[in-house]
Amino acid sequence: LRGGNWSNNQAKSGGGLSLTDVNLSMTDVNWADNEAMEAGGHLFAEGGVIDVNNTYATGGRAEKRGGAYAIYESSVSILNGGYTDNRTLSTAGVGGALYLEGNGNSSISTISVTDSYAAVRGGGIAVVDGGSTVFQSTFTSNESAEGGALHHNGDLTLLVDTSTFLDNIATKFGGAIYWDPNAG
Repeated sequence: LRGGNWSNNQAKSGGGLSLTDVNLSMTDVNWADNEAMEAGGHLFAEGGVIDVNNTYATGGRAEKRGGAYAIYESSVSILNGGYTDNRTLSTAGVGGALYLEGNGNSSISTISVTDSYAAVRGGGIAVVDGGSTVFQSTFTSNESAEGGALHHNGDLTLLVDTSTFLDNIATKFGGAIYWDPNAG
């Protein structure tokens, strides 16, 4: 998927795009104001390899998981881009911008996550039952009960290197990051 603008689309999952067991290479895509009734306001993916480069997502809405992207059981690499004003709408919402579950070790590098919200976990990003590496990324003004910017659960590795966390809010634990290896 190269270039283009995807906006004002709606679906049960993957307001803009939904994939199952497909390899996706996405470059220079702009997502705006897509909505999902369950997961992945802009993108829902399960299985396969997901490579995202130089992509921007704003105004994504999902009821439960991943205001921008909800990605399950995939190999994930997200490089360069911005995620602004993405939200989960439910009082049980997780992963305001990105929700990554069961993905082994997700690689996130040189992105910005700003003004995103999830009621329960990971105002910016929620990593569930997987590992993650976050490199040279910026998290600003994200909010959740646990992990204002980033919530990581499970016992796999979390590596945060040369990243900035500014003005993130957690109403319970970890204004910037909350890691609970025992959370389910």
